[in-house]
Amino acid sequence: MVKTCMKCKNGKLITEFYKDKSRKDGFQNYCKTCKTAQNKKYYQDNIAKRLTNNEKYYAKNRNQILIQQKEYNQLTQNKLHKAIYDKEYNSLNKEKITIERRKYRRLHKIEIVAAKKRYYKSANGEASKSKGHCKRRALKQEAPCEDFKPIEVFKRDRYICQRCGAKTRPDYKNPNHSLYPNLDHIVPLSKGGMHSMQNTQCLCHLCNTRKWNTGVGDQLRLFG
Repeated sequence: MVKTCMKCKNGKLITEFYKDKSRKDGFQNYCKTCKTAQNKKYYQDNIAKRLTNNEKYYAKNRNQILIQQKEYNQLTQNKLHKAIYDKEYNSLNKEKITIERRKYRRLHKIEIVAAKKRYYKSANGEASKSKGHCKRRALKQEAPCEDFKPIEVFKRDRYICQRCGAKTRPDYKNPNHSLYPNLDHIVPLSKGGMHSMQNTQCLCHLCNTRKWNTGVGDQLRLFG
């Protein structure tokens, strides 16, 4: 069966037309080639309009969209599919992603700085900052390094100084207060100690300052 395209006026096989149930013959009036060209032109001519509409829709339905995305991402099958897709996309679009990220950071510099400040003032931010600081110290000393957060050691030791027995106070805003909890390496990193849960303890700021990097008498704690 042959049908004439209303756009290019050429007679083509019916298989060269997209299906359309609203038409009498069940196919669109434009052939696939003309329809694709028309859609592409419309897409290019209305990029700004489409982005504006998308932004308005997202602003209006933000909470619903986030809930749907969270539910979708929690499914194991979708997690695997997304991980594979992201890996392939990132490997093929490294330069594009880098340019877009730089552009975004340049346009939203104030918001990014404010968000970072809010995060590092939160409990998770403080823990992350402390973890990063300790890990950098260990790597600088070329010491073996385990992945853990200082707060895990503080909770294990119940925030009690392991030298003087005083109860430390993590709620003090001044980190130089004598009772502020410090993460101490039983065998100092400079003496060949590991950055590990076993080789760390909770000390008050005063005891940690007095101990410095001597580690005198503390090695026995590793075997106790």
